[in-house]
Amino acid sequence: MRSLGRPNRDQVVTVRPTELTQLEAMDLSNGQTLADWLKQGANQWHSSIQQIDAADKDGKKVIEQLYWQALCRSPSQAEWTAIDELVGEEIEAVELEDILWAIVMLPEFQYIR
Repeated sequence: MRSLGRPNRDQVVTVRPTELTQLEAMDLSNGQTLADWLKQGANQWHSSIQQIDAADKDGKKVIEQLYWQALCRSPSQAEWTAIDELVGEEIEAVELEDILWAIVMLPEFQYIR
C-alpha cells in the first residue's frame, strides 16, 4: 500500500497524487503479480509449442510470433543475438519466460504518461 501511494486506513486523505512515482513503477515492474503472469504466459506458449509436430518445431518462429503479438515487429539483430545466447536447440518454458520479461521491460512496451 505504501509503495502505491495509498494511505493507512486510519489516515484521512482526500487527494492522492496521480503521477506514477519511481517506487510505484519499480514495485509494479518487479512485483510478484507480473512474475506470475509472465510465468503463466510462458507455460502457455510452451504448451502450444509442444502440440506442434516435431518436424515443425522452430523456436525462432515462436519467438518471432511472440514479438509480433507483443510489439508488432520482428526482433532486431541485437535482440536475436541475445536470444541466440539464451535459447538452446529446443526452447524451454523458462527461456520463454526470460524472453517475455525482456519484451515487457522494453521501453516501447511500457505506457509512459
